[in-house]
Amino acid sequence: MIDWLSVLFNIIWILGAALATAVFGITYYQVRSGRERVTQILKAPGFAYVLNMAGILFCLGMALTSDRWWEISLWVLLVFGFGYESYSTYISKNERNNG
Repeated sequence: MIDWLSVLFNIIWILGAALATAVFGITYYQVRSGRERVTQILKAPGFAYVLNMAGILFCLGMALTSDRWWEISLWVLLVFGFGYESYSTYISKNERNNG
């Protein structure tokens, strides 16, 4: 019998990894086109926000598939860290647009 809950939890971290891979792929393409540097691209609010969301999905999925309490707590701590970064990026983006 298939454990559908485990499948769902694994889909979450796989989506996060795929999203991060997509962001790095687009970044690589833009760098190869000679438009900008890697750090400039990844610091852009859109890229930073999506990369933080990928980090949240990945860490959340890993926390849901973990068995040990200390491992779960470390993954959840990383989820909160990525969440804070995502929130700060969102706030700074809105301040630039409004101010």
